[in-house]
Amino acid sequence: SSGRPGRSYYIDGDVKLTQSVAILRYLARKYDLGPRNEEETRELDVLEQQARDLATNLIRSFVPGVNLQEARKKYEDNMGNV
Repeated sequence: SSGRPGRSYYIDGDVKLTQSVAILRYLARKYDLGPRNEEETRELDVLEQQARDLATNLIRSFVPGVNLQEARKKYEDNMGNV
C-alpha cells in the first residue's frame, strides 16, 4: 500500500490511491458505474469475493514445495464452486 513498484497506483489530481480494489471502487463512483441499489451492491460484494478466492487459489498453486498436479486438480475442482 506504499505505491512501491509492482503495485497498482493511481493518481487523479489530488487523489492518490494504491490497491486495485480501492482504485476500481473510486473509478466506479467517479463515473457512476457502481451498484445502484442494495441488490446490486450485494451481487457486487459476492463477485468481488469470488474473484479474490480465484486469485488466492491460483497463487497458492505456485507456492514452492506444492505438488503442482495436485494443486491444479484442486483449483479446477474449486472452479465449479464459482
